[in-house]
Amino acid sequence: MKKIANLSSAKTNYTGITLIALVITIIVLLILAGITIATLTGENGILHKATQAEEKTEQSQAKEKLELTLLDLQTEKSTNSNYNENEFIDDALLSADMQVDEDIITVDNYQFQIDRTVPKIVNELGKATEQTLLMPVIRKIYAEEGHTQIHVKIELKNIEGTTLTYIIQKEGELVEKERIENQTEFEHTFKNLELNTKYKITIEATNEYGTRTRNITISTKKPSIQLSDTSLRLKIDETKLLTYTIIPETTNKNIKWTSSNSNVVTVDENGLLTAIKEGKATITALSEDDSLESAICMIEVVKTVYLIQDGQLNQNILGSWNPFFLNKTDSFVTYPKNGISIQCSHANNRVGIYSTNKIDVTDINSITTNISLRNNYFNATTITSSLYIGLCSTIDNTVTNFERYVSKSTKANSTQNYELNLDTKDLQGEYYLKIVATHGNEYHAYSVFATIFNMVAWK
Repeated sequence: MKKIANLSSAKTNYTGITLIALVITIIVLLILAGITIATLTGENGILHKATQAEEKTEQSQAKEKLELTLLDLQTEKSTNSNYNENEFIDDALLSADMQVDEDIITVDNYQFQIDRTVPKIVNELGKATEQTLLMPVIRKIYAEEGHTQIHVKIELKNIEGTTLTYIIQKEGELVEKERIENQTEFEHTFKNLELNTKYKITIEATNEYGTRTRNITISTKKPSIQLSDTSLRLKIDETKLLTYTIIPETTNKNIKWTSSNSNVVTVDENGLLTAIKEGKATITALSEDDSLESAICMIEVVKTVYLIQDGQLNQNILGSWNPFFLNKTDSFVTYPKNGISIQCSHANNRVGIYSTNKIDVTDINSITTNISLRNNYFNATTITSSLYIGLCSTIDNTVTNFERYVSKSTKANSTQNYELNLDTKDLQGEYYLKIVATHGNEYHAYSVFATIFNMVAWK
């Protein structure tokens, strides 16, 4: 019995030791776990340090993005005459998807302060607040100036719930000429402005998170000269009078004319042009005191060849004319001194002429023809007069086999004069010249009359 009691006592002691060891193990594990949790969390924890490292990487990337844009702006500062420290810098930064609040620039959620005079970064401000990121962003202001008005159009980011205020004032003045508030339209026109005056325009965009502001400076136009023609093609020895108007009307009408190449074309004090030889020149009309916006006309003097002059055929090129008739009754072709006359009578009839020789159009850019057209029916809205002028490889009496043609139709019963231009610059080779007058109505007793005065090939 005594032996059994001793064994029981030993077993009890062993169990106690085991429990103590278990408790100690648990305590050690808890201590180690605490150390591990502290290592993972807290200000010095691994997770926090990983987050900081990630944010530093993001901030470094944002900084690099801004620095590259500012380096480009430094180059623009030394090379671009339109550079300035305000709108020019703002446009570049906003175009790179950055937010601009005066000298504080937000790039991919991080903020930096810049010195616009260089421009360069002078301070890193850290992560932007959510409120800053949700404020409206005026990405771009498009402005179109007129003589007495300026139209602005706004490109926005974070549009929802945003209202706009449009303000205009003369540059250098504190008094606002106009302020339009609580606008939801993203464009506005300022009217009744002074000519040739510089204005400062301010745009304020506001939503529940705050207001952002952008300014631009723009001038209204001077009164401008508007010419009767902005481009002309002249023949050698041809004259042409350029006329002008001043918009808006002004008392200053002292206009001076100049030619960039007087060996090609000259211009006198009244705007009369005289073509001298082949070539190109620019005619400029400007005010003597520079109070008007100047205007230009581009002149090209080209070599020309008359195919028909005052109704007379150039036989060296075209040979002679052969007439044709679908219905010859009361229809004819005559060749008076002033022009070739074609009379097409009776319904659905066609009368025309074609050259016996082919013309090589390879070096010809266009053919210009001066014509007149009319009918002799008293109700001019009923009968249609038409004339076709074109080039064809074979001859028939239709208006469908032209390789290239130009046409004119009218219902006038009085003589109407026209100039028709046939573009041939992309054609190669030789073609017959064909002219066709058509009578497309059911009135048999009436006629279509066409006269061809001059035909010029432009090289």
